[in-house]
Amino acid sequence: HFYKRNMESQTLSETCEDAKLWEIPPYILNRMDPYRDDPCLDQPAPETNPEQENTVTEEKSIEPGSYCLCGKCVQMAALAESCCCSHNKYISKMPEGNCIVDHIDFGTITNRTVLEINLKTVWSSGVIDTDNEEIDNHNLRYAAYRSLFIWLCKGKRKTAIRTALPSCVVNAVREKYPDASYTGFVAKSPIFQSKRLRVNKNK
Repeated sequence: HFYKRNMESQTLSETCEDAKLWEIPPYILNRMDPYRDDPCLDQPAPETNPEQENTVTEEKSIEPGSYCLCGKCVQMAALAESCCCSHNKYISKMPEGNCIVDHIDFGTITNRTVLEINLKTVWSSGVIDTDNEEIDNHNLRYAAYRSLFIWLCKGKRKTAIRTALPSCVVNAVREKYPDASYTGFVAKSPIFQSKRLRVNKNK
């Protein structure tokens, strides 16, 4: 049967090779190979697993060697955190090849006394977007990230919306104010949002 069908297919191809499409009878059109004009594939394409492809892409993207130009970025847990201070979304304050953490203002902004004043000023104004009002490393890091965002990022900060800071910057802050574990980048502040809603309901 296979041989017969193959011979019929060849006969149809030869019969219709020079014929005009609209002149070919419908019963012959229905028996023609719809893929007859496709180029032949020398060898079958290897099967790919989309999940494996995504994993490989993400691993390459979070590897500092694929994006770091300042020499001080470290591997982060998420793709959104894997960026260098040299990226054009940040305001450039250092010559090419140098890291923003070496800028004189970076040390001033992340100074403990400055961050404590920052936190107390915000808390006294009635805006509490931290878990508590303790002066600990967790809140000091948060104050540092907030100040560094204003210093580094272009445009105005929208309420409760954040942009990931450079890997090198986050790592420097963590080394200065360490903890056993870290939350990582959070696009929105659920604490600030929930407390703001409670305040509005009480009005």
